[in-house]
Amino acid sequence: GFDYDGDGICDAGDSDADNDGSYNCDSVSIISEGYALNFDGNDQITIPDNNDLRITGDITIEVWFKFDQNVGNWVRLVGKGSGNARNYGMYINQPNKQFLFQQYGGGVQLSWIAPSIDNNRWYHFVGIKEGNQGRIYVDGELVGTQNNIYDTTPYISADPLMIGYNPNLNISHSGMIDEVRIWNVARSESEIQNNMNNELTGNENGLLAYYN
Repeated sequence: GFDYDGDGICDAGDSDADNDGSYNCDSVSIISEGYALNFDGNDQITIPDNNDLRITGDITIEVWFKFDQNVGNWVRLVGKGSGNARNYGMYINQPNKQFLFQQYGGGVQLSWIAPSIDNNRWYHFVGIKEGNQGRIYVDGELVGTQNNIYDTTPYISADPLMIGYNPNLNISHSGMIDEVRIWNVARSESEIQNNMNNELTGNENGLLAYYN
């Protein structure tokens, strides 16, 4: 189910009001649609591990987010893996105004310092690995590039895909997350810019997970 309490928002912490056996808003298995996810600082969305989500090659991750209140440490908006076995993750450090696309073992370690990360403002964040290059976009603009990545193969693990929660610091997002898209292809700049404000059909080439 999505909107258990009928308020028009998918509340990540709602109970299993629709008796589907899940206390999450819905399993992204792997196409879900409905509402933006609302996190109150104590919530998380967990999607069970599967082989398709263990991405070691080209990847694109897209996510819209906003903060409702200040969060004092690293928030992982979406990611897979924990500890040293971090397959991929999109992180925000609001006090340091930092966007981070991170993989462990090999792959991308790329960050950008923004002028500010304000509460009650939506941001669009994209991380891409294409071959031995990493790129990050914020609000459709290229803000960081990592060239000549020596080791392009990140660690993988059986950890679930998680939205809105950083298992390494036990910190949850406080705000909203929407339009989470995970691809096993490197999306082009024009594809990002032309589709960031549009919903997808769910049948696009390379789209592995889509939560809107």
